[in-house]
Amino acid sequence: MAYARAHHAAVPLPSGEVLVMGGDGRKEANGESEYFSLATAERYQPFTDTWAPTGSMREARLFFGAVALPSGKVLVAGGVATRHSPLRSAELYDASTGTWSVTGDLLEPRYAPGATLLPSGKVLVVGGDNGRGALATAELYDPVTGTWTATGSLNTARLSHSTTVLPSGKVLVAGGYSDCCALASAELYDPATGTWTSAGSMSSPRKGQSVTVLPSGQVLVTGGTGDWDLTATTELYTP
Repeated sequence: MAYARAHHAAVPLPSGEVLVMGGDGRKEANGESEYFSLATAERYQPFTDTWAPTGSMREARLFFGAVALPSGKVLVAGGVATRHSPLRSAELYDASTGTWSVTGDLLEPRYAPGATLLPSGKVLVVGGDNGRGALATAELYDPVTGTWTATGSLNTARLSHSTTVLPSGKVLVAGGYSDCCALASAELYDPATGTWTSAGSMSSPRKGQSVTVLPSGQVLVTGGTGDWDLTATTELYTP
């Protein structure tokens, strides 16, 4: 890539390219590492195995939600501009022009939320941290109106959790971090009612894990960080 970055997002585009944007940058100054938020974006072109620059976001951010919309645009929401400044702002990337435009602000600032596209075409953004602690609140983005509305809150506030749409259309939220420790609990969101119910608990608390829906409909949860260290353990969730 043109820029070294971490805590960024990568989203597939209809062209087959991959959009990578934002994150944590680093430069060396006076023998010390200086970290800063990035607004830059670039596109990976798999046919040529090359990267090409594209328009920068209007606001530098890391730890944000990013979702590819049915229209082909990409929604970016929330995040943090510095390590202490959670954002309410949201932006849309238009792959056909390589430009960003402003869309409606989140109802409340949040970084490290979960974000996923629902079968209805709306986007669910849930949890995160507003700079004062973990959030239980959730919001829905309507691409038609460019606005956000509140939906049911989680039973447990959390950030850095996984957010996965199941074949049923429900959303599984698992693990993450509360204001004291990593979480093992999981919850299910029903878009038809806007409510959350318990989905049991994982055998190990973890945050920052990877989640994959298998052809069987089961969900494979791998790795992450527990209360004290990285974990190599994996788990299967059966809806």
